Amino acid sequence: MFLTIQELRHNKLKFGALSFIIFLIVFLVLFITGLAASLANDSGAAIKNTPATHFVLQAGSESRLSRSALTQSDWQALKHQSLTPINVTQATIERPKKQTKTDIAYIAVDATSFMTPKVKSCPTKPPKKWWSAANYKPMVTN
Repeated sequence: MFLTIQELRHNKLKFGALSFIIFLIVFLVLFITGLAASLANDSGAAIKNTPATHFVLQAGSESRLSRSALTQSDWQALKHQSLTPINVTQATIERPKKQTKTDIAYIAVDATSFMTPKVKSCPTKPPKKWWSAANYKPMVTN
């Protein structure tokens, strides 16, 4: 123990720099872990926050909504009152006179189903920069 304290006193700069590098590595790992967890939560938040308790997917879809497409005969085989079909679509939108593109995912549900979100009333006067879907052109992505 005495030898360790002597080494620390003698080589302050060396051990300080080493401690600072270790601190930076730990900070970087924690930052990237938090960022990855946040992005993972953001991409699935629309599905996680639905009132649905189960989802029926096509066999072979590898538990991915984007790969599942139930046919009408599949849907008829699922005679159950609390089921509702949903359609998850991914697209890229772009403003006509701008070069920036935005990736979106939207979910279509039956308006009378339990999956329909509660919509708050729109303000009587829209904000100054009110965007419209007419200002965007859809682009198919794969």
